[in-house]
Amino acid sequence: MLALWRLWAIVIILAFGWSAISYALTRNPRYLKLSQRLCKWTGGLGLLLTLFWLIGKLIR
Repeated sequence: MLALWRLWAIVIILAFGWSAISYALTRNPRYLKLSQRLCKWTGGLGLLLTLFWLIGKLIR
């Protein structure tokens, strides 16, 4: 499970880096919107996974 979290973190960091570099090079606001959407999705997914993990821990 820890490997999955690490992989997820690496992918998210790379995606944010790509978005930031693309915006810096082109000044296209589309990349900022993409970064904002990515932030919302990762936050929601992280919250959901954490919730399920806590529920599983309480059940045991």
